[in-house]
Amino acid sequence: MSKDWGVTPDELRSRLQAQEWDRPERLRARLSGERAFPLRTSLKPPTGRQALADLGKFRDYVRSWTAWNGPGQVRFEVRKLPQIGEQHMPRHYQLDSMAELAGFLGGLAQQQWERWQSALEPINAWNANGAIAVCRRLDWLDSLTPEHSQKCVDVLRQLREGMGRGRYLRSLPLRGVDTKFFEDKLNLLSALHGAGTARTDCPQNDPEDLLAWLGCLAGPSHWLLVRPLDPMMRDALGGIALLKMPANELQNTAVPGTRVLLVENMEPAYGLPELQGTVAICGFGNNLGWLSAPWLAQRQLGYWGDLDTWGLHFLASARRKQAHVQPLMMDLATLQRFREGMGLDSAPNPSRPDGLTDEEFRLYDDLLGERYGGRGLEQERIPQDYVVEQLLAWIGDDTRD
Repeated sequence: MSKDWGVTPDELRSRLQAQEWDRPERLRARLSGERAFPLRTSLKPPTGRQALADLGKFRDYVRSWTAWNGPGQVRFEVRKLPQIGEQHMPRHYQLDSMAELAGFLGGLAQQQWERWQSALEPINAWNANGAIAVCRRLDWLDSLTPEHSQKCVDVLRQLREGMGRGRYLRSLPLRGVDTKFFEDKLNLLSALHGAGTARTDCPQNDPEDLLAWLGCLAGPSHWLLVRPLDPMMRDALGGIALLKMPANELQNTAVPGTRVLLVENMEPAYGLPELQGTVAICGFGNNLGWLSAPWLAQRQLGYWGDLDTWGLHFLASARRKQAHVQPLMMDLATLQRFREGMGLDSAPNPSRPDGLTDEEFRLYDDLLGERYGGRGLEQERIPQDYVVEQLLAWIGDDTRD
C-alpha cells in the first residue's frame, strides 16, 4: 500500500479487512453499534507536485475511483493542479452500514455476514435488542444457526416468572423445545431475556439470576464421595459402602454418626479403616463452601489433606468455617517421617493463608522454601499402617484389625 498518497480500492480493501474485520473487538463493536457508522476513510489525494512526479500512478488512482460502482460512496473534490489542470480528485470513501462494509470487503467477509444475518433473523423479528446482545459475543454469533435462533425465541416466549418453582432446570414445562437445549444455551438465553425486557424485576444477563427468577432448584454440583466407616451405618443403608452426594445437598442434609472425617482427595477414601460412629466425606479439594453447614458444628471433625502449601490453605479455609476441625497427619512429624515420598510436582501457593496455628505457619514456610527437599507430601504417599494408627488415635481407639 502506498505510504504517501493515492489509496486505491484494492489497497483500501486490504486496510479495512485488517483494521475492521480481522480485529474481533472492533468487529464486535461495529456489529453491536458501539462503534457507529459511517466509516469514513481518507483516500489521500496527492498534491500537484506529487501528481506530476508520478503521472501514471495519478491517472490509475483517479481512474480506479471514477469507475467505482461498488458499495459505499466516493466523495470527490474539484482541484486545479499546475500543468495538469482541473481534476475530479477522490477525497474520501464512506461506508454507512455493516452490509456495505461486508459488501466492500467481499469474499469470506461477505459470506460470514450473510450467514450471521440469516442466523439472527428469528431473533431480530422477536426483538432487535436481542440481536445486539448476540453481536456482543462473536463466539455466540459464529455458532448460531437459524434453527437454534428460532428455538431460542420459542423458549423466550414461554418463560414466566416462577414457572420452574420446585423443579430442576431440566424439568421446566417447555413446549416443543427440549430442556437440554435450554441448559446448553443458558448463557445466551439469559442475555437475550435481559435484552428483550424492560422490566426491572427481570434478570439482565446473569444465568443464576434467570434461574432464580424462574424459581428453578439449584442443580446438583461438585459431587463428593460419602463413605460410612461404621459397619452398623452400612447395614442401615442396606450394605451400601460408597455414596455420591452433591456438595449443596450436604449443606442441608446431615449425615449420621458423631464424627465426620474430611478427606481432601478421592483415592485415599478407598483405604480408610472401619471407625465407629464415623462417616468420611472425600474428594472436595478446594470446594469447601458446604463446610458452613450448621449441622457440622455438632460433629467431631477431622481433616486430612495433602501435606503441602495447598493442603494447608484448604485446612485454613475449613477452620474458618468450622473452628473445631482437627488436622490429621498434617504436621512436621508426619512430613519428616515420610519425607522420602515428597514430590516437586505441584506449584506452591505463595500466599500465606489466615487461620493456621503458629506451628502450621512454620511448616507452611518450610514447604514453600523446600526445606525438606520437596514441595509437599501427598496423602497417597503415607503408608496405610500409619494412616490406620493415626485415625484410630483420633477416635480414641487403640485396637488394631
